Amino acid sequence: MTEIRLLGPLEVFAGSGERVRIGSTRDQKVLAALALAGGRLVALDHLVAVAWDADPPSTARHQVQKSIASMRAVLGSSVIITDGTAYRVVAFVDVAAFEDRVRSAAAFEPSQAAAVLREALEMWRGPALAGLTSSELRVDADRCNERRISVTERCCALELGLGRHRELVPEMTALVAEHPFREGLVALLMTALYRSDRQADALELYRVTHRRLVDELGVEPGAVLREAHDAVLAQDSGVVSSVVPRQLPADLVRFTGRDEHLVSLDALLESSSTVVITSIAGVAGVGKTALAVHWAHRVSESFPDGQLYVNLRGFDDAPPITPSEALTGFLRSLGITQVPGAELEQAALYRSVLAQRRMLLLLDNAVSEDQVRPLLPGSPGCVVVVTSRNDLRGLMAVDDAHRLELDVLTPSESAALIGRMLGPARASAEPDAVASLARLCGHLPLALRVAAANLAASRDRVADAVAALEGDDRLSKLAIRGDQRGVVSAAFDLSYRELAAGPARLFRLLGLLPRTDFTVHAAAALLGESPASAQACVAALEIANLIEPHTAGRYRLHDLLHLYARGLGADSEARQRLFDFYVLTADAALDLLMPGMLHAERPSRTVEVPPFGDRDSALSWLDSERDSMVALAFSGCWHMADALRRYLWLRSDHQTAQAVSAAALRQAELDGDLLGQATMESAIGTAITGRDAGSAVGHYSRAVELYRAAGEVVGAHRALHNLGACYVVQGHPMKALEVYREASTHDAGAPEAALMLIIVGPALVAIGDLHEALAHYDKALELAPDDVPALGWTADVALALGDVSYARDLIARAAAGAAGVPHWELCVLHDEALLHMDTGASAQAMSVATRLRDQALRASANSHYLLRALDVIGNVHRHVGRYDLAIASLTRGISVAVDRGVAYQEAWLRVSLARALLAAGDTAEAARHAHLALELAVARGFQVIRARALTTLSVLERESLLEEALEIALSTGHALAQAEAWSFSGEHERAGAIFQRCTGSAAHAPAGVLTLEPSCTFCS
Repeated sequence: MTEIRLLGPLEVFAGSGERVRIGSTRDQKVLAALALAGGRLVALDHLVAVAWDADPPSTARHQVQKSIASMRAVLGSSVIITDGTAYRVVAFVDVAAFEDRVRSAAAFEPSQAAAVLREALEMWRGPALAGLTSSELRVDADRCNERRISVTERCCALELGLGRHRELVPEMTALVAEHPFREGLVALLMTALYRSDRQADALELYRVTHRRLVDELGVEPGAVLREAHDAVLAQDSGVVSSVVPRQLPADLVRFTGRDEHLVSLDALLESSSTVVITSIAGVAGVGKTALAVHWAHRVSESFPDGQLYVNLRGFDDAPPITPSEALTGFLRSLGITQVPGAELEQAALYRSVLAQRRMLLLLDNAVSEDQVRPLLPGSPGCVVVVTSRNDLRGLMAVDDAHRLELDVLTPSESAALIGRMLGPARASAEPDAVASLARLCGHLPLALRVAAANLAASRDRVADAVAALEGDDRLSKLAIRGDQRGVVSAAFDLSYRELAAGPARLFRLLGLLPRTDFTVHAAAALLGESPASAQACVAALEIANLIEPHTAGRYRLHDLLHLYARGLGADSEARQRLFDFYVLTADAALDLLMPGMLHAERPSRTVEVPPFGDRDSALSWLDSERDSMVALAFSGCWHMADALRRYLWLRSDHQTAQAVSAAALRQAELDGDLLGQATMESAIGTAITGRDAGSAVGHYSRAVELYRAAGEVVGAHRALHNLGACYVVQGHPMKALEVYREASTHDAGAPEAALMLIIVGPALVAIGDLHEALAHYDKALELAPDDVPALGWTADVALALGDVSYARDLIARAAAGAAGVPHWELCVLHDEALLHMDTGASAQAMSVATRLRDQALRASANSHYLLRALDVIGNVHRHVGRYDLAIASLTRGISVAVDRGVAYQEAWLRVSLARALLAAGDTAEAARHAHLALELAVARGFQVIRARALTTLSVLERESLLEEALEIALSTGHALAQAEAWSFSGEHERAGAIFQRCTGSAAHAPAGVLTLEPSCTFCS
């Protein structure tokens, strides 16, 4: 391999050992700059700056490229590698070899270390880069020369400790003559002279140096030189210690994970121009010290002058170590026998001793920035690692420290740690239990180690340990008997004790949270104080690493800290404030999102609710707090379940709505709370109406009775409305109208009147009284012009009556208000699918109906939307001759309708299926379904369906049924039912007039209409 020597004049040797001459000075500068980079890429612009100190010519880049080309011709193309506009060398470089040998010396005892350092120093042939004049290169040359002197000084110190003082006097005398202001060298020479029985010469050297410092620099000798002088006067020959401090605690053999953090710490070694400080912060037990010690051992060879360690006891049963105590210990470890008493003098001496040394300092378990700052070195070459439960952000702001925040281990890292402690066979036998154990330990390293250690000392299965930890006393199980450092809660105690009164109170109250994340407003509610006051306490807990930022505006605490806080106890008033906060804030958000969906009246409370500027912020808060609110509702708070009812309906999460309402109902029954029982019975009905209308009838009926017993007129009125809606879904429109008549006898106010007008409509539509339904809807829209369901239902009736323009306008208005409410979005899709189908736009109808079907399935929504989607899809398939697909879609719809007990949809779908079967040639099966539909229509009063069934049967069996079909269709006002009856009666002109009104063409029958010939293509 090519060898490049920089420790002296530039010399280059080929792999054969033959010396290679590099021609021009510019070529030599460029090659030196590349070699100094140690194999890293060097930008072309930097090489230009090296070659020309100032004002490079316009051709500079080209000339450097020519230099590189000429050197490649001499050295070979594999020595200088090109990467874009940057270059690097692949060669043996003596600078790197020198540093490698110096680092390796740290692993040896003093005699061997001294020999290795001597070998490294013998690589020098003179001043680095001698003869190359370049301001850019001079910086590197000075650094190398300074390093040479530093290593020489260290080597001499080791050899002094080995008793070689007489041999060293000549060398050190020459060094001091060359570097008279290096007080460390002077102190070494004084020691060598004194040990060589030349005390007078040692004192004379001090006198000369003292005078030189005062006369030429205007300063007094530093602490190191004064210490040597005092030692000579005291006849203490031990002033210079040859012991390299190696104070790191033992590394953990089973250290696991933290790969990214180790890479971040490794990057610190690349900086040599400043003191490098990094602060490792995190919650108690997260493994800050373990990471710091593990990394320190990993890189210890990079610090040949040693490693210092101190436990500052910031969080400990004993008082914290003072900076003065830490400095005294460090100075003595560094060979200083006479330590000043004042902290400022100690710090100055400490910095002087560390000057020109490359050392690693591990300051463990710090409590504050002020405890750390006096222990920071003042000269380059040292790396300081600080660990603390506090985040010590002041070190980052003032002292330019890097910050490393430790989180818990990942699930895979946790499992790996447990496996290493239990042994692979035992862990691999119960992988699921190991994962559960890690989860119950919150992936906190200390908890994982304690749990695994207890398991390793027993014969229990991992599953047994999991079962034990799943109880309420989990923290008490995460302890090693007789070892306080192995008790997880004891580690938390040390952090909690350091808190001021306000933050400590908030921390205790956080145990009341149903989950581990929260906002400042929730903290304010717990405290019963303003958000500004709560923010100060939250900030204190964040600094103490007892909580951490989670997402924007939200904080969280570790699972085990949550359990710990819960065990500290909290007052019942704070618990009530927390409930009030969630209930009232949910109400405020939902009043903005769902103003038409009412909630029960709340007790008067005084908690501050966060403001919501728009719908998005309201919905975002609800989504973020969903799990917390669900947990509170499951605890039996019916007001919380009532507030959730609207949100869960908005999100189509009907199963959760049913579950939390049932839990709250049980608690209300235990408490004898009639209003709570009524509200929850009604909430359960709302949750299940779409999939089990029969059961919903029972819940709404009980709700009506309970509301009346509680004296709640409005609640009873609303429950009656919902009861009627259930009857409509079941296909009992006449029962629904009876309920509505009962409800109308009570005056419950204008909002309830509007609701009555809206909710009566579907019953009137079911019995075929379309004109009366439209009149009700129009009146309702006068009272509630932006009500999306009212707009949608009115559009359906207008479309059925053939008023396409009015229907289109209503659907556009509904679409504008439906955004963000899944149920309303389904309503609009439903209306758009019907509009496209009945106006002849079959392709669009198929597209929208498919979206409606898929969204209805994902949302587990009211079966009405799914069934109407399947009906539109089936009719369009029939319309274009895809009979198998039509029959499949409609058969599926009938199965769902029968399962859900929705007779109106079942009858409608059976008519559509009969028509698809008729078109496919299966007349017998077609007749069967048409008769079943007719029987349901007659029994329940479904007049429009009755007309459609009769028209279908007139084609299948006898034309005489057409007259009855037409009469019923005319009585209802249903335009397309009339058109198909007119068409099969031979009255094509009348049918065409309706088709013209609906589709824009007298010859174009839409997909929902019965025809005997399929359309050859999708209509647009």
